[in-house]
Amino acid sequence: LFKDGEGAVLYVGKAASLRGRVRSYFSPTGNQNPRLDQLVSRVRDLEVLITDSELEALILEHNLIQKHAPKYNVRFKDDKRYPYIRLIVSDPFPYAVKARKRSPDGNLYFGPYPSGSVVRQTLKILRTIFKLRSCDKKITGSDEACLYHHIGECSAPCLGLIRREDYSKAVAEAILLLQGRHRALVRQLDALMAQKAEMLHFEEAAALRDQIQAIEALSEKQRIVAEDLVDRDVIGFATKSGTVCFQILFIREGKVVGGKPVLAAETFHTPEELLFAFLMDHYLEETAFPDEVLLPMEIPEKSLLVDWLGEKKEKRVRVLVPKKGEKLSLVRLAGSNAESRLQNSERKRGGDSDSERILQGLAALQDILHLPSLPVRIEAFDVSNIQGQLPTASMVVLDRGIPAPALYRRFRILSSDTPDDCAMMREALMRRFARYFTDREMPSESGKFRQLPDLLLVDGGKGQLNAAVGTLADAGLASVPAAGLAKEEEALFLPRRRAPLVLPKDDPALTLLRRIRDEAHRFAISYHRILRRKGALASELDAIPFVGEKTRMKLTRSFGDLREIRQASLESLRHRAGLGRKKAECIYKYFHPTL
Repeated sequence: LFKDGEGAVLYVGKAASLRGRVRSYFSPTGNQNPRLDQLVSRVRDLEVLITDSELEALILEHNLIQKHAPKYNVRFKDDKRYPYIRLIVSDPFPYAVKARKRSPDGNLYFGPYPSGSVVRQTLKILRTIFKLRSCDKKITGSDEACLYHHIGECSAPCLGLIRREDYSKAVAEAILLLQGRHRALVRQLDALMAQKAEMLHFEEAAALRDQIQAIEALSEKQRIVAEDLVDRDVIGFATKSGTVCFQILFIREGKVVGGKPVLAAETFHTPEELLFAFLMDHYLEETAFPDEVLLPMEIPEKSLLVDWLGEKKEKRVRVLVPKKGEKLSLVRLAGSNAESRLQNSERKRGGDSDSERILQGLAALQDILHLPSLPVRIEAFDVSNIQGQLPTASMVVLDRGIPAPALYRRFRILSSDTPDDCAMMREALMRRFARYFTDREMPSESGKFRQLPDLLLVDGGKGQLNAAVGTLADAGLASVPAAGLAKEEEALFLPRRRAPLVLPKDDPALTLLRRIRDEAHRFAISYHRILRRKGALASELDAIPFVGEKTRMKLTRSFGDLREIRQASLESLRHRAGLGRKKAECIYKYFHPTL
């Protein structure tokens, strides 16, 4: 583990010969990559862990990367637009729901699916064919039936109408369908149908016949892409403008049943090393394994991957790099999907010209501010108050020059009732970086503040910048670069520089800084408006007799704003907000005193 001066993990790596690996990093002639040079220049400490086997080292490396999210390790990003189906098998009567991402919770995940509508269609198929329940209620056997039971889409375990053993069989069949194993499922149901018919259980046999017909109709909609019907994962690879994309096509029984694009920034690793890291990252989180994996290129430690996959599947898994024929066509198909995904990603970010301008702005910032690396992550802070009331702060993030709203944060300032921008800025930054020290000990999916910015930008001049620099120093993070951008003169304030830096109006660095500064201000103002609306609503409702905190929350949740509450009828107050007659009458009479 390479660490910086503050003890933060910069990079995690493994090798059979650590001496040779470390020497290669620090050799004067070994570094041909600027990013690797940046890593080496920041290393102040080295921690070594010894394992009993290469496989154990591989898994430990993966776990440490997940825990520390080191800046210089490759980080793979699933496209969060692609949802999953989560089968809650921890429940005695499992049920399926839509999920935005996979979690290590012991349940089964299927997908990703191309859209939410496909997930909804698939969930309906599970109800229609297998009668799996949709609710998450605790099953007691004495509840009321839901609408799905009345329309024939739920076996109603809540009423005790199905035995747990029979429900478990339906779940096992649903899993085969979700895995794309239609032929195996049809064979299984066909045998059961014949058995029921022989026993003269004709109604049950007819129900099984309907299930088989529904599954076969679903299967016919999927095009066969491989005549041998082998279950395989096909990996495609593409790279463009500093970003790489790996695309998996999941082929089951010869048909494409799903796909998964994963993006990563280019690093000092070779494409072969990136591919190996991606495969380990993917299959360490996977629970179902194919018979065959097709790759676009040879990878290091291929035999280790083959042995490990075979151990997980309890059957040998072939890992191949096809050179001709149908299998090569499948790899090319996956590669075309990866290229298309990169093009869509670039189009979403604004196309080639926008991407080029953003890159120019980041490079100009690095040059002007003498940053050790390109400012991939920029955090901007703004504070807001109106006449000293409701002081707030906002944090917005640019990731590679693009706004990342999922990383935005808002702060309700607690320590200042007076309009002191510098004190408010100090509090917001102290809370942000206090969370950094907490979150870096958490799993990477949980800790949202675990990554430090490559540049910290504050909205304001010398005072706000000094507050930021002082807070960073107090937190032991003085190495984080900081700057301030004043609104009026659009001047850039830098630490240890008396006069502000005035950039040309069309400078790409200023354009980028202005963009994030204005976004931080917009985000702070929008939060301030929300608080003002809530405050106005709360203060008005507090004046009504018999209205306390719980009633106020019911009204807010049911009606949204004061205008809706004021216009509500007496019956609406009672039934929509669930209020008693006396309380509803008090509220109604308050807003309609003459009636």
